[in-house]
Amino acid sequence: MTLGRFEQRISTAVGVARQQRGESLAPGNPKRCDREGDGALHHRDGAAAELAFCSLAELYPSPLLRHPLRTGGPDIRLPDGRWADVKHTRYQTGNLLVPCKPSVVRETINLYVLLVGTFPTYEFRGWIEAAYIKQLQWIEDLGKGDAWTLTQAQIHDELVVWR
Repeated sequence: MTLGRFEQRISTAVGVARQQRGESLAPGNPKRCDREGDGALHHRDGAAAELAFCSLAELYPSPLLRHPLRTGGPDIRLPDGRWADVKHTRYQTGNLLVPCKPSVVRETINLYVLLVGTFPTYEFRGWIEAAYIKQLQWIEDLGKGDAWTLTQAQIHDELVVWR
């Protein structure tokens, strides 16, 4: 799915704001990506992937619009009351990565969603329950610290419209 011009502008503004907020809260906080330089682009891509997922799953992106500067935690509240965290990568064969660092906020996440692509076009690749991915057997260090890691073949590839 390709975001429209308005969605692209929202994603860009949110990305810049999140980068500025992140730098003020935790200078030098590493992201689990290989992009050097402009972290605002990484945050823009994250916001864009959240909007793309909401559009595909017919959800309203209320957390993105109400709390665009939040740091970490779930991205979207599903109609059934669960929380989803949208992850993205630009690599077509990229894995779903979830940082292992402890977080009270992260405990509220019920499922993780993976989208791949580059701004402004993203493809849904799948989702997985948080309880499944958070097992010792899935921990890997890909150079930025431990992360629970699943390949695209290990996650559910059907797009569920949560109602």
